[in-house]
Amino acid sequence: MEIGKSAKTSFTHGSRVLWSELEAGVFVDTNVSEVTLPAGTYRSLMRYEFGKLCLVRVASQNDEALLLPDPIVANPITEAQRFWHAGDDFRRLGFVHKRGFLLMGPAGCGKTSIINQVADYVLGQLAGLVLIVDDPERAAMVLAKIRQLEPERPVLVVIEDIEAMLGHGREEHLLSLLDGQTLVDHVLFIATTNYPERLDRRLQARPSRFDRVEIIRPPSAEVRQAYLEKRIPGLSAAEIERWVELSAGFSVAHLKELILAVRCFGADLSATAERLKAGLEQTPTSGKFIPARMGFKRTDS
Repeated sequence: MEIGKSAKTSFTHGSRVLWSELEAGVFVDTNVSEVTLPAGTYRSLMRYEFGKLCLVRVASQNDEALLLPDPIVANPITEAQRFWHAGDDFRRLGFVHKRGFLLMGPAGCGKTSIINQVADYVLGQLAGLVLIVDDPERAAMVLAKIRQLEPERPVLVVIEDIEAMLGHGREEHLLSLLDGQTLVDHVLFIATTNYPERLDRRLQARPSRFDRVEIIRPPSAEVRQAYLEKRIPGLSAAEIERWVELSAGFSVAHLKELILAVRCFGADLSATAERLKAGLEQTPTSGKFIPARMGFKRTDS
């Protein structure tokens, strides 16, 4: 899932900005000042034909973000926005202007939505950069380059499914990235995980790596009602009450599927809710299927 929206304005830095656009949306550092790196969302990628580690701009194709009345979701967004204006306070206390959030919880409960809200603020209000981490070693290298060329540029570093960054010797590169050995002033890290049990205490219980650890749970009845009222305007109070009751325990992703199935495909509300609840309670495995003539067919045995 891509993160954030592109800002319309470019960041202006007092000194020379040494970036070159090799092709549309692909930027590298260069010896001659050519272009300003546009505010946007980027991934790091080694382009062997250029012999360079590049920043590749990625487009956003997210659903419209909704601000819902959930303080657990709202608090990290508010704190993230305040972080960018606290640089002088960090320096006055002798600290690097860096902060880390770790968002834990089931899939579909709003972790990526929080990131999108913060990314929109960084891009739209600060003309900053969002760096999506696919490989921690490569990300550390490109972040160091960004800091070398644009030391004051606000940067949001996003590490979704951080447990996928572990193993194969990548832990040390990840810890190096988080600990600031690559010039991480004016950087906010946000990481997510659906499996906190896979993270050791070096990640979960170490402030300055992740200063705020938040558990994002399925939305409450109040939050589900607000989501449904915004997505399906015109429902009566009785209809809203029924939708809220049938969706108990649903994530935002489940609510989205419930709406699409009923309103776009004409499915029955109760039957669809039962189908989604069954998916919450059971995890399919290969043992649940037997070979069929083409592909597989389901068996309940």
